Amino acid sequence: MEGSLRAIALIAALAALCGCDEVAKDLGYVPVKAEASKQTKPERPSPTRRFVLVEHHSDIAFDTVTGQLCRTWDWSLLGPHPKADPSGTVPQRAEGELAPMCLSLYQQYPSRTDAADPLGLFQNETKKQ
Repeated sequence: MEGSLRAIALIAALAALCGCDEVAKDLGYVPVKAEASKQTKPERPSPTRRFVLVEHHSDIAFDTVTGQLCRTWDWSLLGPHPKADPSGTVPQRAEGELAPMCLSLYQQYPSRTDAADPLGLFQNETKKQ
């Protein structure tokens, strides 16, 4: 008899616990797991390959946002600089010698999160719509 009373008490307790979720939901209780799933992570821009290394050159890259070549690190060629031609222009001795640093381009022209408009040229048009 005592064993059957324990079994009945156990079944009654389990039935009450199963019904508690429904009663709690009716009273406005939201389980913690449901709250955590509703929270959204801050939107991060998708990773883009803004600076693409130039083939056969590890010291220069192509900036896909500005369309310029840039130096990936602060390097300079040794030796005397060439003399200016009659028009006043000084020729470069190596590809990218006169290019800006990639970091300075990144700081001057930050990457945009909108892949369809990386330069931000059409921002006003999208806000009007």
